[in-house]
Amino acid sequence: MPKAKAQKRYRGSTSPTKTTTAQSTQRNVSTPLSVTLASQQGEQTQQILQANVQARSVLARKNRSGSTQALAMAGMVAVGCWGLAFTFIFLATTQNHVLIGGMIAVMALMWSFSFAMRIRKARR
Repeated sequence: MPKAKAQKRYRGSTSPTKTTTAQSTQRNVSTPLSVTLASQQGEQTQQILQANVQARSVLARKNRSGSTQALAMAGMVAVGCWGLAFTFIFLATTQNHVLIGGMIAVMALMWSFSFAMRIRKARR
């Protein structure tokens, strides 16, 4: 199955080359050329800045929601791995219980490191 292409979902962002109907009607008004160009550039700058702020807030919300879920998942997996490592090392009766418990402890250590890095990233 072919992969779908990612779509840009930024609503409200405008390109500085696009003109709106309000801007085109302002051009028809008889004013000096320098005043008209300065006001149009100011409006376009305002629109660009407003679109950038909106896009950043959308991205910030997306990053926070995804990071919260990833943080919870990493924490749960780390706790589960530590519990499984404890169980294998101290409560199992198989011959290789220390070897298996050690491998699970290494895996738990990696998930704990991932969890700590995600906490550190979320605090920023």
